[in-house]
This record gives sequence, structure tokens and C-alpha cells, in this order.
Amino acid sequence: MSLSISISLRDTATPALRRKLAALTPQRLGAAVGPAVADLVRRHFRALPPNKRRFPTTHFWPRAAEATSWQAASDGVLIRINQTGVRQRYYGGPIRPVNRKMLAYPIAAESYGKTTADFGPLKFIVTEQDGPCLGFPGARGSTPAPLFALRKGVDQWPDHSVLPSNKEISDTATRAIHDVIS
Repeated sequence: MSLSISISLRDTATPALRRKLAALTPQRLGAAVGPAVADLVRRHFRALPPNKRRFPTTHFWPRAAEATSWQAASDGVLIRINQTGVRQRYYGGPIRPVNRKMLAYPIAAESYGKTTADFGPLKFIVTEQDGPCLGFPGARGSTPAPLFALRKGVDQWPDHSVLPSNKEISDTATRAIHDVIS
């Protein structure tokens, strides 16, 4: 005597998988990835130190965080950072004066985040440490306090740490996609 077991196979998984895949449009994935990566960039900016010299903050990085947005693109997502200076810090490169002969950059806490015009008349001085500078005229017989160093231009080094790493961005995008798929 023999025993037979008959198993009928009906493919119910393929139609369900096709429906799930059809719902995973680039627009839907972008709508998940865009906010997640933009939020990562914002958090990264807010965690950056205020400035190298420990001067009073100008809130540059928090402003960059507020200026970060995303938009859908035809082939993905575009993260925008509409804050002057972020691109310069990331890529580095030359900074030259515009409509002036010299750059004046702050070398004292009280001049950080300000321009020479914010101080009224300044005196040209030369210091051993900073070279040609502009500073407050000192009291009679005293040395003027340097506020701004003067240069024909500067070359800024690139600093890729101002943005999250490619791995952090990729991991964040992958988690957002995973959340859509789940």
C-alpha cells in the first residue's frame, strides 16, 4: 500500500511583491530619504563648534542648519544649504578682496563677526605676530589694540568634516528606504 501527498502550488507571493514594488516609486523613496538626510545635515551643523578661536559665536552653523532643505530631483534627492560660506569651508580655495585692496579678517574677539566699518576710524599698525593690522588708536603713548589683520588674500584649506561623511549619509538614506519597505 502506498501513500501520496499532493501539493498544489499557487503563486500568491509574486502579485503581492509586484504591488509592493510598484508602490516604491522614486518619488516615494525620495520623500523618505530627503527629510531624513536633511535632518542629519542639520544635526551635524548644530554639533559643530562655534569657531576655531573660541571668539563669541556668530551662530554660523545654527544658521546653516536653518538654511538646509531638500527637494526631489529626477534621479534622487537634492539637499540644499543656502548659507554663504559653507561651500567655501567644504571645498576651500582662495579668498580675495572684492572692491578693496586688502582683506581685513578679525583677530580679536570684539571684531569677530563684524566689519571694519562697525568700529569707525581705525589706525594702521604692524605687529610682530600678525603683521599689518587695523586697530583702535591707543591711549596717548600706548600701543593700539589690533582688531583686524590685513592680507592681499588667503587660501583656505578644504574641510570635508563640515558635512556628514558619505557613510553617514548613505546609512541614513538606507534606513529611510528600509522604513518605507517595511
